[in-house]
Amino acid sequence: MYDAQKLFERIGAMGLSQSLFCIYLAYGKLWVVYTNVSALFTNYSPDYRCKVLPIDDTQLYPNLTELDSLNYTTKYDTEQQKYDFCSRYGYNTSSCVNGSLSCVDTSLPTIPCDRGYKYNTSVMKSTAVTKYDLICDRLFLNSLSTAMFFLGMAVASIVFGNLADNIGRLKALILGQFLFIAGSVGSIFSVNVTMYITTRFILSLGNHGSEIVLTVYASELTTSKTRTLFLGVINVGGIIGQLILSGVAYFWRTDFALLLVAVLGAAPFAILAFIVNESPRWLLAKNKTDQAKKAIERMGRLNGVPLTDEDFDKAKIPCDEHSEHGRDMQRKSGNRKSFIDLFNTREMSKIVLLLSLNWFSCVLVYYGITLNAGAISGDIFLNTVLNVSMETTAYVLIILTMDRFGRRKLLASSHLIAGFGLVVSMTITLIHPNEGTIPVGKIFAFIAKFGISFAFGIVYQYTNELFPTELRSNGLGLCTTAARTSAIFAPFLIDLQQMFRWLPNTIFGAIAIIAGFSTFLLPDTVGMNLLENEEEANYFYKNWRSMGNKRVEEKKSAIYVVNETFEMNEAELQ
Repeated sequence: MYDAQKLFERIGAMGLSQSLFCIYLAYGKLWVVYTNVSALFTNYSPDYRCKVLPIDDTQLYPNLTELDSLNYTTKYDTEQQKYDFCSRYGYNTSSCVNGSLSCVDTSLPTIPCDRGYKYNTSVMKSTAVTKYDLICDRLFLNSLSTAMFFLGMAVASIVFGNLADNIGRLKALILGQFLFIAGSVGSIFSVNVTMYITTRFILSLGNHGSEIVLTVYASELTTSKTRTLFLGVINVGGIIGQLILSGVAYFWRTDFALLLVAVLGAAPFAILAFIVNESPRWLLAKNKTDQAKKAIERMGRLNGVPLTDEDFDKAKIPCDEHSEHGRDMQRKSGNRKSFIDLFNTREMSKIVLLLSLNWFSCVLVYYGITLNAGAISGDIFLNTVLNVSMETTAYVLIILTMDRFGRRKLLASSHLIAGFGLVVSMTITLIHPNEGTIPVGKIFAFIAKFGISFAFGIVYQYTNELFPTELRSNGLGLCTTAARTSAIFAPFLIDLQQMFRWLPNTIFGAIAIIAGFSTFLLPDTVGMNLLENEEEANYFYKNWRSMGNKRVEEKKSAIYVVNETFEMNEAELQ
């Protein structure tokens, strides 16, 4: 067995091969995030009312303003102080001829919209909401389509986490891209809402499956010295994806264009997945030594550092293959792993639960704020760009601070900033809802977005560092399952603001605060190399407080010495 860390240190932590991988994976991240946030526009719900012809015919009634048409067709509820947009006055519209308004009778009771709906197309010309009339008595279908999108993420977390640890990072990535493109094409050409919701699930399954594999793959291609920078640059791809999404939405303003751009953009990433290297760390963890050597030798040649037999000899792990422990290590490395193996020990179970809570908070709050950008006062396109600026600032600060201050303190602080930002925003707008306080509440909402973006940027890398290579995808998959489960409820929680405007942000804020304080129970991984197997991981979980910033090589030596000594003592006793 070889120590992957030593091999990567030999070929260089950020050479040409890693730079090319970084560009490739950042490009993939771009379309992953583009798709994740696209529901903000593809499922955008514009203002609407009943379509009432011929009154809505501007040629017959050229002098009618939209407000005039609204008052002639739609009842105003004086108690709730709003129009009933899902019904119209029940007069016979066929008697409205030659531009006459004699047919209008606002004293009649209202009836449901019988001729469809008229939508305000000033923001988006076409969305899934306008295409399938996901309003009024069909409003739940809009939330259901978003929930099914997040359900696809939850299923992908388990399925692709397991696949990536067992069949390899690249095969799982290729499968994810195939499902994503197939689901996207299906969504573009959907003929009814059932087909649309189904294809959204498939699209999400492939997209998030690709995201899990991409993130794990990225963390395994470099060393602890450059991992934060490497992953930070890849996260910048996600920021660019959101900007491209806003640009496409602004200039084309149709869900068709948004989905088509995603398919065309992701196609090169999917094609290149057939020719890039498999992760050398995964190959070594699976005891596929010959394939691992070829993969890392290829990276070395690109970096201008050809590997020799002497380099591989120096990277051998000091484990006696003929001892019981050595045979056990080789046997375990070839075993299939599943998320059940994450609960083999109490220490790892604790890590799983604490990280799952972190992920639950990150995704619920992140998508709660992002998908609610249209509800924040102001232009939806401008709000989206402001959200992106918060994320950009967060990711830059992550690169500059995470290796200096550690993962644990920064992650806990970012959750607390998000939680208290949302609570303060809600409190200000609830107690003093006037023109002067709305901008203040908006500022705190963006502070919360900054905090949760910071947390999101940390938790991916932190999770990958806390799980060993042989269980890394399963660990990330299980944690993100909890996250995507929370995201399923995000659109429904946002809908609650129609009845209790204060409730969604209160829930989001409380969960973020709880997650923030619980983070202090996790070990910090700053300065540590990646864990490779369960033994290393459990040793680290038990002893991290006394270890400080010792390197993983020292831990490995300690683990193998302990096991070999135990076997020798056991033999003497016999």
